[in-house]
Amino acid sequence: YKEELEDALTAVKKAISIAEILKGDAEETLAACYATEGDICLQKGDYATARPLYEKTTGMWVPKYGEHHQIIGGAYNGMGVLFQQTSNFSKAAVYLGKAAAIFESISSPDDPNLATIQLNVAIVQLKTKEMTAALVSIRNVIRIFSANPALAPSLTQAYDVAGFIYSAQEQADSAEFYFRKGIATIMQVNKNSSLLCQINTNLGLFYLNHGRYQEAQDCLQGAVDLYRKIAGENRPYMATYYYNLGNLNFARKDYQQALFCLQKAIAYNVAGFTDTLGTSNPVVRNVFDKLTLLYSLEAKASIFEVKYYRNPDSLQFLKSALANIELATQVADSMRTQNKPEDTRSVIDMHTLPYPAAIEFAYILYHRTGDPAYLDKAFLFSEKSRYASLYSSMKELEARNIGGIPDTLQEFDRMVHTNLAKCNGALQDEKLNPRPDPKKVRELAQRQFSLNATADSLKSVFEHHYPSYYHLKYDRRIAGIRQVQKGLDENEVLLEYAIADKKLITFIISPITATMVSSPIDPGFFQNIDSFRNMILRHDGQHGSEAEFAKVAGELYEKLIRRAEPLIRGKSLILIPAGKLGTIPFGALVKSENLPGNKSYKTLPYLVKDHPIGYACSATIYLSTRDMNHHPGNHDILAFAPSFKQGNRMLVAELKARGAEFVSLDGSKE
Repeated sequence: YKEELEDALTAVKKAISIAEILKGDAEETLAACYATEGDICLQKGDYATARPLYEKTTGMWVPKYGEHHQIIGGAYNGMGVLFQQTSNFSKAAVYLGKAAAIFESISSPDDPNLATIQLNVAIVQLKTKEMTAALVSIRNVIRIFSANPALAPSLTQAYDVAGFIYSAQEQADSAEFYFRKGIATIMQVNKNSSLLCQINTNLGLFYLNHGRYQEAQDCLQGAVDLYRKIAGENRPYMATYYYNLGNLNFARKDYQQALFCLQKAIAYNVAGFTDTLGTSNPVVRNVFDKLTLLYSLEAKASIFEVKYYRNPDSLQFLKSALANIELATQVADSMRTQNKPEDTRSVIDMHTLPYPAAIEFAYILYHRTGDPAYLDKAFLFSEKSRYASLYSSMKELEARNIGGIPDTLQEFDRMVHTNLAKCNGALQDEKLNPRPDPKKVRELAQRQFSLNATADSLKSVFEHHYPSYYHLKYDRRIAGIRQVQKGLDENEVLLEYAIADKKLITFIISPITATMVSSPIDPGFFQNIDSFRNMILRHDGQHGSEAEFAKVAGELYEKLIRRAEPLIRGKSLILIPAGKLGTIPFGALVKSENLPGNKSYKTLPYLVKDHPIGYACSATIYLSTRDMNHHPGNHDILAFAPSFKQGNRMLVAELKARGAEFVSLDGSKE
């Protein structure tokens, strides 16, 4: 409770070592100790250690005594908070619901333990934008905590959450009221609490978002000064505080001071890095808080971008912007690919990744300098952005539809890695035991070896039979332009699209040439994408709709294909769409200058009439899958003819009028 976490950790580990010796005589104490160690690790942000401790608590208690005990309720609450802090809100809700059910069955409705769980539920509801439910939860929590003066710290946290809820609902007066009420509450009991730093920071960010810069400065600087007084130069938290001050000064357009604060944030965050020059950056290792480092580097890049646009002749500013955003992509990559529990998502998945800005900076430098190295960088960032998106989807959906991998094989893979993680943890625990059992250590080591061998065998199966899945899960290599050129046939051209700030960038790559061009885009571009797709989906063949379709399809053709025309004549196209572009059929785009006077869907100059078209989600995935061995199946075929609304005879008659082009399928209905 005094926030002396290292001392707390030492004490609870001593208690565990004693309880493990006593075994059955101290079983309840041992379970409570594991849960307490989990709480300490959770408070330190060490999620990888906290989760197995909670699982150990429930694993040793529930089979013997059932779930209805406050120790298990506390462990479930800890698991809920862990998943909430790693942005897996669905799992957080499940565990918090289980914790609440336990305390509801063993305590009164006004039990502070139950209120603590409800506070965590309110946070999840806030994150998932269930505002009405969040308000109901937080009001009940405040009512319970207000009845007991000893619960002032918990009440402060409840006021803090209430401030966030009202702020999200754009009720600024109510939000400010609750933030200030939280400050007043904690000030009455402890003027040197880190909780006071936290709520001062949140109030400062509230003021920053509302343009009240001096009040924001007072709160944010006050939080920095107080935390330094309480904890000294604790790197991770000081990094966060200085990042916030950097954002404030950026909003004030005091770019030099903003750069100073952001550089201090980076120095606090990276062990061994002390350089305060705004143009220097660290090597990405020994980082305390990667997410804050990511934010800090992006903010620095924004400052250099502003400086460049103010001084367009100084390319050094833009090069500095690119250097910072490139390092930010490295941090994002390391966060995304780090080993996480199978069923948690890293907070990086919730963050707007830095790749569009990186592509934009590299594009400008390429066209300003003509240096092909910037073309290579831009394409690499484009590929990384797709890989990040696909990898996030694979984690969230467990890759069920990627690479054609059977569900049973995926489940077996997940089970092997889950068992391996448990075995690794058990082996480590036994080795750290004051009296390790040699037989148990030997058995666990043998099981670890066996599971690793199975995992390696599975990896080999994925590599040879499911290359898409293998690449996403194991292979971190990204294809560069030269690799793409080597992988293309002589009659193929690859068009890869990237959407940057108000700009559509197209990479045009053939076996012997590579370049990138851009077109300005605005909200109308995205409206055309929606309209084009909707017209195809709702197509009913009504007379007059052809002109509207041709107009929208032609405008999209101008943006997506026109500038590439000289390089794609007579070629097959491999298209790598971006964002919403992945929802439309490029083959149905229309050359606007070749429209017939009497427009008909049959006579429109579609792109597919001039170019065979293939699609891929990324150039890297395309190269990894095009040469895969296709094993012959049983040659059975299931085919579906077009389906038309009942009573719409016009289109059916039109199809029949095509003669040889229309083939009736035996057994089908007209």
